[in-house]
Amino acid sequence: MRTSTRLAFETLHNTRDLGGMKTADGRTVRSGCLIRSGNLHQLSDSDQEKLMELIDTVIDFRTDNERREEPDVVLPGVVNLHLPALDDFGSAGISRDQASQNTLAAQAEMEAEAARQLMADMYTRFPLSEQGNLAYRSFLKVLLKHHEKAVLWHCSAGKDRTGIAAVIIEQILGIPEETIQQDYLATNAYQKENLEQFRMFVQRQAGRSDLSEETIRYLFGADASYLQAFRDSIEQAYGSFEAYVHQALQLSDEDIQTLHRDYLI
Repeated sequence: MRTSTRLAFETLHNTRDLGGMKTADGRTVRSGCLIRSGNLHQLSDSDQEKLMELIDTVIDFRTDNERREEPDVVLPGVVNLHLPALDDFGSAGISRDQASQNTLAAQAEMEAEAARQLMADMYTRFPLSEQGNLAYRSFLKVLLKHHEKAVLWHCSAGKDRTGIAAVIIEQILGIPEETIQQDYLATNAYQKENLEQFRMFVQRQAGRSDLSEETIRYLFGADASYLQAFRDSIEQAYGSFEAYVHQALQLSDEDIQTLHRDYLI
């Protein structure tokens, strides 16, 4: 089972190329075409140069508040598109603006199971809200266009909104669900340093150091139950992933064939 390939950068720790992932029918995702990442707010000079060699388009799934507080570094010659997958309200745990972080710090005192359920419930919003559907519909339209280089998409940590975008395109391309899940969970390994920073922030905000590590992990990490909540909400609302793709994301069979042709070998 091969998941996405981590790319080496100085300032980006969760940037990965989907190239090399295998489909159920034995095909392979093209390298250098589909790249997922965390935000591009603090890039070293060498990372900027490397990105400009790799990509021609950036898709930012963050909210307006997140973008104002931590704007992406402008990369000359690279198209930057803003496709917010959530609004600025009620998305603490997913968005990373200061107000959401403060809300999350207050929530860190809840029981671990309550924290897990909070995050799982947020994942149901991706396929059920018009904003989520519009963002991912537009994301796929971008992928349907011709690109000389890779398309990179990101949110803040590259975990939730970015992770769901990866899940959607991976499933459309025919990657087995088990591989998709392992790729989604791989964020936890690449974000260990950030998770520790989030833990320390929450403890400072709460004024105590005895907060549940499990609760903090649920609030800031990736969990299989979140992905399952996303899938369950699709099943309940649309009947199947295929129906979700056709109805909510508005892809035709021809569009799907185009994505297979452009991104699989």
